[in-house]
Amino acid sequence: MLTKEQITELQQENGVDEIQGMINDGTAWKMEGSIGRHAMDCLERGVCFLPKRPQKDAWGNTIPSIDMIKEGSIGSLSLSSLYWSDVTNYEEVS
Repeated sequence: MLTKEQITELQQENGVDEIQGMINDGTAWKMEGSIGRHAMDCLERGVCFLPKRPQKDAWGNTIPSIDMIKEGSIGSLSLSSLYWSDVTNYEEVS
């Protein structure tokens, strides 16, 4: 399994560190709908992972922290590790 640091490095190399940062600080959930949808797509595919602190979206809904979800589920580090362990995924990252 890849570490958080290894995944973060791969995100930087593949240009998705900005959306990970927006997920981490919660801005992805407070901006226009397309940004939130893109962030959610990145979480669902494993491109990104949830942060340590829960966030609130523009409507007050809670976005869970990585510690609040089951390992292997959407937003988990293990899903992200699985994604980044397959180099064929790098071509589709955006």
